[in-house]
This record gives sequence, C-alpha cells and structure tokens, in this order.
Amino acid sequence: MKNLYLLALVSLVCNVSNAQTVGINDPRLKKQGLFRQLPDSIPVDINSLEALLTLNAGSEVMIDLSLSRQHPLKGTVIASSEKYNGKIHAVSVRSSTPEGAVFYLSKSIHEDGRETYRGTWMHKDYADIYALVYNGKEYALLKKKFHDLVME
Repeated sequence: MKNLYLLALVSLVCNVSNAQTVGINDPRLKKQGLFRQLPDSIPVDINSLEALLTLNAGSEVMIDLSLSRQHPLKGTVIASSEKYNGKIHAVSVRSSTPEGAVFYLSKSIHEDGRETYRGTWMHKDYADIYALVYNGKEYALLKKKFHDLVME
C-alpha cells in the first residue's frame, strides 16, 4: 500500500512538472512577427478610438489609430456591443492590413467618470501583438510578444 501512495505521488509530481513546460514549444514562438516592420510604440489618437467604438457589426473601417496618421486600421467590424447603460463599449475589427489580424477594443466608464481603454491587435498565427497601454500621459500601442503577455 505504501508503494501505491509513492507511485501516485511521483506520478502527480511528473504531471505537474510537465504542465509547467507547456507553451515553451508554442509554434508562434518560432514564427516571425506580423508587425515586425512597424515601430515598437505607436501613440494613439483617442478620437480615433472613440469613432471606432460607434461602429456597428458589418461596418467597413478605414481609420488611422496613430497621432502621426501613418498607421491605418482597415477592415470590417465583426462585433460591437454596449453594456450596463453605456458604461462598457467594445468593438472587434478584422483587419485587411495586416490580413486576418483582429483589433479588439473596449472602453469602460468608471463611477468617478474616468474612461479606460483596453485593446489588443493580434493574429492567432503570429507571436507578436500590439497591446493598448496608458503611460500616464497618453495611450499607445506597444509591441509585445504573445508569450510575454500571457506570462504577465
């Protein structure tokens, strides 16, 4: 009986250690980045984000997200929603450039009136993504590795 408990314990430890290494062999880690020719950081125009949040599913999108007007988002809105009396807005855009990537954007309005934006621009087959972040002064799309984002 003692050997059975020992065998079960060893088996459990082996399974846990194997589960921790899953993801290291993710094929996206070996692929080149979809956004490799774009800058690491793109300052974002809030007015463009607001305009994007007003679109309905099926709408064609041609909007420049950046303050420099050099990084357009072209594609089609695949989902759009508003919840909790307008306190949360969300939109998803399948982009045509880069083809197949999806830009996810949400806006939350807090009780004190603050507005928070969250967003991700990614493609399921590539290792890099853009994450929308606030640096204390402005929002920007920061290039990140998918693996690093999942590990945060």
